[in-house]
Amino acid sequence: MDEGRVSGRSIHIGGIVQGVGFRPFVYNLAQKLGVGGWVMNSSAGVEIVAFATPAALERFVAALGQEAPPLASIDRLTVVPLELPAGIPDIL
Repeated sequence: MDEGRVSGRSIHIGGIVQGVGFRPFVYNLAQKLGVGGWVMNSSAGVEIVAFATPAALERFVAALGQEAPPLASIDRLTVVPLELPAGIPDIL
């Protein structure tokens, strides 16, 4: 895959990820790595939709598990590729 092309991922994280600063952590990590999208709480944990180059997404997903806030405890991290909607540019 071309490293300049934008890819998307749906990421579902379960465990102790609410009330521990996880969403601000995700936001700051995304800003640092140039990842766009959104994050929200769900009944099962936290849901993230992320768009970036494949390399940035790989770093982002790895950091979610390795750099999570100290009070967070991730039991489950599921990543599913997303089809990009029409009109998403190749470079963010």
